[in-house]
Amino acid sequence: MDIQANSNFDVNFFKTHCLLKNNIPDAVDNLGSSQLDGLILIAARTGRRQIKNKVEMYEAIKKELPFAKVAMIEFTSSITYAMQYGLWRRSQIVIGLHGGNLGGAAFLSPGQGLIEGGFDCMVEKPPMFAVTAVSNGAMWRCASVTNCPGDCMETGGTIVIDQVVSHLKEMLNI
Repeated sequence: MDIQANSNFDVNFFKTHCLLKNNIPDAVDNLGSSQLDGLILIAARTGRRQIKNKVEMYEAIKKELPFAKVAMIEFTSSITYAMQYGLWRRSQIVIGLHGGNLGGAAFLSPGQGLIEGGFDCMVEKPPMFAVTAVSNGAMWRCASVTNCPGDCMETGGTIVIDQVVSHLKEMLNI
């Protein structure tokens, strides 16, 4: 299934759930367009496992990579599975905090990537999202999470932005 063929993809719903609406590419109005391809997607959420510095991260990416198409989408239970699939498949790189929000890593393929916020960059035991992404041929990098009491991600944490930008440049061959 491809987003272009999915009649359940609601463009207006997509636009209203973007935290930074003015930065969604106009091409989202034309589902047949490939202009959403190459998107850097910040997979945000509220409540548990939120990225506490998501706006600062967005601004830093736009500053360091002014040519990039960047969107921040707040994934909620009201975003359909089909819409999530479409967003993951059309994004070049997805950035998010370790947790169920990154389950879409199963949709990644060669040429795509995932930057996952995690503790100690999860080098001793890579998380299932890393294994899933890499098994599908996608790239995976870990960016450290700070400001998370007791190393518990229940309330979320702050992802080290410099690491995210460095990983983006590496993954985009810049």
